[in-house]
Amino acid sequence: MKYRLAVILVTLLALSACAGLPSKQSVYTNPNSESMIGNVARVAIIADVCLMKDVLGDGYWVVQESRSAAEQMLDAAGTYLAGKGYEVSSAQAPFVGAFKSRTQPFRVRATSEGEVAEINPPLFESESLANDPVYKESLLQVIPNIPAVQAPQSSLPAVCCSNAEMKNHLTVIDKNTGGDATLFLIGHGSIVSGGKQFVQGLTTGLLTTALTLGMVSVARYNVSFLDTYAVLVDNATGEVLWSNSMRMKGDGFTDKAYYDAEKWPKNILYYLPSKTGQLRNNEAEPTNNKKPSPM
Repeated sequence: MKYRLAVILVTLLALSACAGLPSKQSVYTNPNSESMIGNVARVAIIADVCLMKDVLGDGYWVVQESRSAAEQMLDAAGTYLAGKGYEVSSAQAPFVGAFKSRTQPFRVRATSEGEVAEINPPLFESESLANDPVYKESLLQVIPNIPAVQAPQSSLPAVCCSNAEMKNHLTVIDKNTGGDATLFLIGHGSIVSGGKQFVQGLTTGLLTTALTLGMVSVARYNVSFLDTYAVLVDNATGEVLWSNSMRMKGDGFTDKAYYDAEKWPKNILYYLPSKTGQLRNNEAEPTNNKKPSPM
């Protein structure tokens, strides 16, 4: 009897531990990642976040909140990567909305109280890029390819950055960031006013429909959400080493508390292979090495 009770207790504890792990259904891990990760000591992080404010049907993209969320992502991801044994060589958020289609104008405000203007992406770019047009153009060529990694019908290395032109752009990025690999973080979300939002609290889940990423100007939802695409690219080969995507619902995307280690970074980066090759405590190795399902 005591033995049976012990077995039941161990089983319940194991189930409880698994229940607390993030979903890994959209995780892609390169089959050769173990050997390739061994060559990665320094990682650069580049974030591009674009948030829309939907205030009782009046939707517009807001630069200030987008930049605040990007900075929080950079800090949280940098800390999380350090915990996995990587050295962060650079952390930058040079644009807002560079992943979106440059042929379509968007309704944009610099701040929530600012005037609305129609702007073609990117909706903001760092002043420092004005002194380095080659680096700027390389970023603009590579960043829009990052979300395409999630397309299941695509060849991951070909879609992202392994062709000759993209590898040249990665070389430029490498020279400006000093990383052996680059972790690209793309954020796309909506901040819904309290009058419209009917779901409270933080929940997570898979993205269920393919994001158009700028092919439409405004998509309205009744709940605030943040979609994140995280893609680690080898700067030497252009191959995707690892990727993940997830939708997180709730609000507070610009607040430091949202990026606490047990929230955003854990949900997005938990299954990124550790530099040492040893898994973190309670970290489960992803079993889905197929291309991620469409969002």
